[in-house]
Amino acid sequence: MSDFSVLPPLPASVTKMEADAANDFYPEEYIIEHILRLSSYLIDISDKTMLFGKSDCDPYSASLYTLYERLQNKQMGPIRLPPAFLNKERLHERIYVRSDKDAAHRPLADYEDLYYALGARMQEMHQLLNLRIHSGFNMKSDAVCEGGPTIGAFYRSMVQYWHVLNDPSSAKTLDDAIREAKVDAMRNEIARQLEQDFLTQEKARYHFAELEDPIVYGDILGLKFIRDWSPPMIGAVLNQKYCAMLRLEKEEADMTARQERREVNMR
Repeated sequence: MSDFSVLPPLPASVTKMEADAANDFYPEEYIIEHILRLSSYLIDISDKTMLFGKSDCDPYSASLYTLYERLQNKQMGPIRLPPAFLNKERLHERIYVRSDKDAAHRPLADYEDLYYALGARMQEMHQLLNLRIHSGFNMKSDAVCEGGPTIGAFYRSMVQYWHVLNDPSSAKTLDDAIREAKVDAMRNEIARQLEQDFLTQEKARYHFAELEDPIVYGDILGLKFIRDWSPPMIGAVLNQKYCAMLRLEKEEADMTARQERREVNMR
């Protein structure tokens, strides 16, 4: 392969049909390990080069960097409930909730959004590198960053990770974990409404039984299969999902900063 030829396309993303047909589940810790390692690797590379543009480190944007940092900081994502169950008070409570586990030991479902962000970022990096090679700015033998891998070697490492994350068994494991997390959230919501007398015992039993129905369980959306989704499409979906939570967090941070400035000025 010529040093001046563009990089081959990334393999196709896994589909729901492929995941459903998988015979095995991968261990959750195996998938988590690869997601964490790849996230750290791509963030580190992006910080050391301008080949991919300026890194998006805005804590109020649902970027790869922000989602990775939130996991490391034990922050939670949006509540896994339909919008009808949510209000500003519930969202406000959520921004203060913290996991009692470090990133490597959190449930696999907590990695759902980082999984999508990784898919988008790898596609974006691949497109930018090919644009630079096609325009004659770089060759595949050029280093991605000082002391880093060549563009060709970086591409090959991305493909290896891509295969792991898009293996049908990985997708099947993620799909099941996300669906189960949503069911758990609904169970907790039923219990909360029962405790606060918003539901009768009879209604609560009915809703609990519904969640055990295989047909109802199968209709709950698990993993979003993002084949043919462009990086901007994935980014838009993530930002829409997080916009209310991140807006509240920014309002809280701004209010705290103003209070701290007032206290300093009063001394």
